[in-house]
Amino acid sequence: MSQVAGSSGRRSVDRRIPARRPRAFTLVALISLAAVAVGAVAWARSNVPLERADLEADPSFSLRMQGADELALVGSDRLFTFEGERPPFAGHIYGTMATSADVYAFYERELARLGWQLEAPPFPRSSAELENRVYCKRKVEFRLAIKDKDSAFRAEFYRGRTYTTVFDASLLAIDPAIPCPMPRFTPRAQPLNSVVPMRLSEGTLWRLWFGVAQ
Repeated sequence: MSQVAGSSGRRSVDRRIPARRPRAFTLVALISLAAVAVGAVAWARSNVPLERADLEADPSFSLRMQGADELALVGSDRLFTFEGERPPFAGHIYGTMATSADVYAFYERELARLGWQLEAPPFPRSSAELENRVYCKRKVEFRLAIKDKDSAFRAEFYRGRTYTTVFDASLLAIDPAIPCPMPRFTPRAQPLNSVVPMRLSEGTLWRLWFGVAQ
């Protein structure tokens, strides 16, 4: 059998080993991926709405001014109804011989110490409330409402005791996307025949409803 000149009859094999990437580059890539994953998990957790257990674990839930009697423990888990979602809330109804000014002075001092900020008025209130204020932190509101003693509850609710001030101190879970505090609203001049609707968060509407219903 004849062979082509210069050919040995065998095919040459390239045995060169591919160059490996430096281990340092691989390590940096893994660390970067891990950091991205941790950041994504942290972001997801920070945007999860609070539940009733979270509200009751907040130090402000246990705030109680000296001499105040606990008349009721109030609260609700998150509810899903045909009307929509109702966020959880948790709080107390107290009675005290202190004035409403004393009540606000105590809570504003203690809430500020715990990092709460006072929302700008006006504050919507129910027909069973004389006045109220709203404080906020991210994902949660603290609503401090002075009750109308004569219309808010029946006489037996007070167990034969008399109080100068009856108030509701409650925490309410809100949408994590709601800023704290809310931007101040500057009304524009409107024609006399126009109506500007008030924008309220779903949580505030639910608490307002609850204040009327109790």
